[in-house]
Amino acid sequence: MRAQIIEILSGLKHFHGSEMLYHIPLTDTRYTEGIKYLANVAECYWLITDASIMAKSLMKQSSPLI
Repeated sequence: MRAQIIEILSGLKHFHGSEMLYHIPLTDTRYTEGIKYLANVAECYWLITDASIMAKSLMKQSSPLI
């Protein structure tokens, strides 16, 4: 388990900025190559959708125009 965490953290160090954005149509969410890498190696695509839904909910609460 510890080795897997170290491998993931090491891999994430290679992502600075992004040349490509990925898209989840259902939630209209865009995410970077680094997030895609994390979701793949940690098998946590659910984290992208959950975070997106929470962020959109908070944005709606804080701004009446959204």
